[in-house]
Amino acid sequence: MTRQGKDKNNPLDLMWCAFYCSKMSQVEKGNGVATTTYVSKYYDVASDGTISKHIYEGDILVVTIETDGASTTTNYIHTDHLGGTSVVTDEEGGVVQVFDYYPFGGVRTDEQYAGLDEGRKYIGETYDEETELSYLNI
Repeated sequence: MTRQGKDKNNPLDLMWCAFYCSKMSQVEKGNGVATTTYVSKYYDVASDGTISKHIYEGDILVVTIETDGASTTTNYIHTDHLGGTSVVTDEEGGVVQVFDYYPFGGVRTDEQYAGLDEGRKYIGETYDEETELSYLNI
């Protein structure tokens, strides 16, 4: 599936593509600049070589580990009552990102303190900044 849309912060057209496997789950997303391949809900790879591993306790995301080959970052995900990302802390317990949501999942607050942008947001699902949509079950 390919769709063309407008980036709300940039008047230029933004072209992005999403590819789906036979189970209709998204396996790759690109915007002409960068591509992310979703190997499973536990593992994804960005075109810059960054590998993200997601660790769950049951169905709740609890840890994201990112490595670019030179360094590794571990972030702990603290969820709200719906399983959505509420606070992200680093290895030392410092707050690196805080979220709050409107009803039905619109991002109300997204405060980033360390340049991190946790991709799994409302109800713990992957959020796409360009389309402002959550991709379920990837």
